[in-house]
Amino acid sequence: MRRLLVTAILIAFGTAASGCGGSYSAIRTAHPPLGHRKFETREAAYQFTRGRIIEIVAVRQWTLPGGEAVPDYEYLYVSVPDTAGTYQVGDAGVVVRRLVRSQREEFLYEASSGSVKYRFAWLTKDHVEARFDVMTEQAWPAPAEKQLWALSGRIKANESVRDAQGMINKYQDTIERLRAQASAEPAGAASNER
Repeated sequence: MRRLLVTAILIAFGTAASGCGGSYSAIRTAHPPLGHRKFETREAAYQFTRGRIIEIVAVRQWTLPGGEAVPDYEYLYVSVPDTAGTYQVGDAGVVVRRLVRSQREEFLYEASSGSVKYRFAWLTKDHVEARFDVMTEQAWPAPAEKQLWALSGRIKANESVRDAQGMINKYQDTIERLRAQASAEPAGAASNER
């Protein structure tokens, strides 16, 4: 009986220590229309990609009080080399982007400085925990003058190509469209139209 108890405890400890668990993210940020805020979500995943990179994504959706077919959302995309460690924004393969849709307006932020630190689960690479603390610039709509916005938080995500690639596919076209619009318009032009 004692041997069975010890075995059960070791199995429980091994499972807990491996970092297995559900996906979760808690992100603190500032966004002019929404103000300073913290959002939490369980919609998070990561995947290994070509070029020895992993992509970690998280999204939170909500509907407007009147209800609407297209919900508002905050989407976070983090790309880092596939070797656990601490990386600086600007290092090869390190990208942090935040896409927000709020009351039918779209906003895109891109990290310009800061760091991302992550580690894999203790026994396997099927779960990752990332912490980030970066400063972002608003890429769309292009502001009249440059301003930095803090973005920090933690993402715990299970490896899921289906979930991660699904989120990337859903939001990547919007990111590319806004980046193209931002490079086509002079700084401040979009802000002056409002």
